[in-house]
Amino acid sequence: MDNGILAQILRNPDLCSMGHGQDADTGNLGMGWLYYALARMYQPRHVVCIGSWRGFVPLMFAQGMHDNGHGRVTFIDPGMVDD
Repeated sequence: MDNGILAQILRNPDLCSMGHGQDADTGNLGMGWLYYALARMYQPRHVVCIGSWRGFVPLMFAQGMHDNGHGRVTFIDPGMVDD
């Protein structure tokens, strides 16, 4: 994962307060590393994320698939936050 992308994600307070164990001070994506690793390891053509509040999980899958050079993410969130 590109360090610039990592820094950009960790600078976003909405993404860092989602309960996935992220820690901007240490540069740790918490559970985000797992979602990213699953995309890198299994190299899916398509991932569907249903319900993710602000989109942290689909973002991590999308970054992994981008780094793979292929794939797409469909994000469905019927309870999308609009605050």
